[in-house]
Amino acid sequence: MNEWKVDSTSGLARLMFLGFVFASAYTLPILGGDDAGVVGRVVWADLFGLGTVVLTFLILRPRLDLVSLSAICYVASLAPGILLSANLPLTIVEICIHIFLILVFVSGCELIRTHEDLMALFRTLAIATLLAAIVGILENSTSITGLPSLFPGDIRSYRGATFRNSGQAGAFFMIALSILIPLRFGSLARGISVSDRRLFEITILVAALCMIMTVKIGSIIGIIIGGIGFAIYKQKISFIVPVLLVLGLLYSQSSRLAELFPTTAKRIEDKVSTRLDIEKVSSDDGFLAENYSAAFEAFVDNPVCGSGLMGFQGVYSKHEVHSTPMKLLGETGLLGCFGYLVFAFGALKSVARIRMALPDNPYREYMELLLPFIFGCCVSWLYTYHMRKREFWILMIVVVVALKLMDRFEHHRDEHIAETDSLFLGDLHA
Repeated sequence: MNEWKVDSTSGLARLMFLGFVFASAYTLPILGGDDAGVVGRVVWADLFGLGTVVLTFLILRPRLDLVSLSAICYVASLAPGILLSANLPLTIVEICIHIFLILVFVSGCELIRTHEDLMALFRTLAIATLLAAIVGILENSTSITGLPSLFPGDIRSYRGATFRNSGQAGAFFMIALSILIPLRFGSLARGISVSDRRLFEITILVAALCMIMTVKIGSIIGIIIGGIGFAIYKQKISFIVPVLLVLGLLYSQSSRLAELFPTTAKRIEDKVSTRLDIEKVSSDDGFLAENYSAAFEAFVDNPVCGSGLMGFQGVYSKHEVHSTPMKLLGETGLLGCFGYLVFAFGALKSVARIRMALPDNPYREYMELLLPFIFGCCVSWLYTYHMRKREFWILMIVVVVALKLMDRFEHHRDEHIAETDSLFLGDLHA
C-alpha cells in the first residue's frame, strides 16, 4: 500500500511539474498587477510549482546533487543582505523567490528520472513554446491580420502577449530554443516519433521568428552565438545559410517593416537609439553608464552585502541593474559574488563529467550540442539577471537529468549495445 501511495504521489507530482513547465510560458499575474504588490507577482506556474514541491518533499524526500548543493550555497550567501538591505520587504520576497525556484529545481531533478520522463518534459516545453510564439506573432501582427488583440498592451512596443513584457518573452524563447535545437538535430531524435519530430521543428522555427519580433538583443545574440558553435561542432556550416537567408530577407523588406509590423519597427527604433548608439550608451549620461555606475556606488556603500536583492531600484536608480555581474556586485556584494562562483563551479564540475562517457553515448552528444547554446545564454546574461527566471531552472533540470541518464547509459552499456537503435533510447528505469 505504501509503495502504491508513493508511486501515485510521484505521478501526480510529475504532472504538477510538467504543469509548471507549461505554465512558465504564461507570466501574466493571476490577480492584479504591479499595483497588487507581492500577490501581483504570482502566476499560474507558481501554483504548479508549489504543488510540485509539496508533493515531492512530503513523500519522495529528494536527494541533493552537487548542483543543488551549490545553488543552496548561493542562496545562503544572499541571506546576510537582509540585515543591511536598502529595501527589506523586497529583499525578503526576492530571496524567497530564489528559494522557491531552487526547491522546484530539486523536485524536478527527482521527478524526471527516465528517458520517457525527459521526453515528456521536452514535449511539454515545445507545446508551451509553440503556443506562446503563435500568440505573440498574432498579437504583433494585428495590422496585417485585422484580428483583435487578446492581450491589449502598449502599442509602441512588443506586445508581451502571454508574457508581461518583451524581456520575459525573449529570455524564455532563448532558453527553449537552446534546449530544443540540440534535441532535434542530435542522436536523441532518432528515437522519437515523426509527430514529435515535426513538433520540435515547427516550434523551433516559430519561436525563432517570435524571438526576433521581441527585438530582445541579448537573447538574439545568445542564440546566434549558440547556433554558430552548434554548426561548428556538427561540422555543418551550411546550417547557418538558412539563418543568413532569413536575415537577408528581413533586411531587404526593412523599408516595409513599419507598415507591416509597426510595434516591432518601433521597438527596433527604440533599441537602436538606447542600446546600439555607442556614443550615447558610453557617454556619462548614457543608460548603461548610469546604471553600472549606480551599481558600483551601491557596492562601495556596502561591499560585503551590497544593497540587498531588489534594494537597488528606487534607491540608487529608477531601473534595476541590467547585468548579472553588476547586479551581483551592487545588490549582493562580495558574499553574493562568492556564492554565485560556488554555484557556477558546481555546475561546471558536474558538466565536466561528459568527458567520462564514450562518444556514442546519446546524452553526452546532447550535452555537447547544448554547451554552445549555454555559452550563448551566458553572454546574454551579461545584460540580464537570470537566477530568478523559471526557464533558467528548467534548463538546469534538463542538464542535471541528461547527465544522470548519461551516467546510467554508461553503467548499462553492455545491455544497451545488445539492443537495436530503436531500443537503446527506451525506458531507463531508475
